[in-house]
Amino acid sequence: MEISLRVLGSGSSGNAALVSGGPTTLLVEAGLSCRALEKRIAEAGRTPSDIAAVLVSHEHGDHCRSATTFAVRHGIPVACTEGTWNCLISRNGAETPDWLPLVPRESRRIGTITATPFRTPHDAVDPIGFRFERGGAVLVHATDFGHLSEEMEEAIEGASVLLIESNYDEQQLFESRYPFAIRQRIASTRGHLSNGALAMYLRRRLPLSVNTVVLAHLSENTNTPELALRTARTALDAGGRREVRLLVARRHDLTEELWTRPARTAPKAPAMPRVNRFLNPVPLRAPTLF
Repeated sequence: MEISLRVLGSGSSGNAALVSGGPTTLLVEAGLSCRALEKRIAEAGRTPSDIAAVLVSHEHGDHCRSATTFAVRHGIPVACTEGTWNCLISRNGAETPDWLPLVPRESRRIGTITATPFRTPHDAVDPIGFRFERGGAVLVHATDFGHLSEEMEEAIEGASVLLIESNYDEQQLFESRYPFAIRQRIASTRGHLSNGALAMYLRRRLPLSVNTVVLAHLSENTNTPELALRTARTALDAGGRREVRLLVARRHDLTEELWTRPARTAPKAPAMPRVNRFLNPVPLRAPTLF
């Protein structure tokens, strides 16, 4: 009873992935155009008719750009929170797809997969991440958040495959041409997660069940795949987790299909003080930027 993940594209300009278990396939995020989604779904060896639902984490365009259009075109329901749904339908035309309401911490069975949403700290109306289960297999998909909350960490427990945000490099963000207000927003506790903040989590609190980590939602302007991978790999090795497989989801390329594997039964990683909750480690301060 396994679950697979195949990322169709990931980055600040658009995100989408397929999560499959048995006969059920879910499209997680629809931040690409309909044409691009259909093309990449075909490249993954699937068709829109294989998809049971489109899951949307929040209303920002790089996650929902074609969600309602794709769903209406192919007769597929959209699954999201009420706040996100209200945002989607307010932008849509006369036609709207069927809606599958999602409530944080309440599990919903979609075909052979159980999806449990969890809240994420992000500057959106009602954002969530996703925990997918089938039998004993667990896969977690989490992007767009400014820090790892306790609810998020609880959702990751027991997962073997974890897709998680590694959005920006702190130094590159500080030296970028973004206006100061934008840099503040990105680095805030409701913005995005930095390479350094993720590294602290991977080194100190990553559950022993996790054997595959996919770095996702990398910024095109303030990060590189090589830097994100190097930072995460150094942290995992320093934490004694050399067995963890690490890869990056790229903007224009599909990842290979990644399958869950049985979780390790060893005790949890030792608890660390819950101070600052893995916030981005270097706060933005105006005097250091100008």
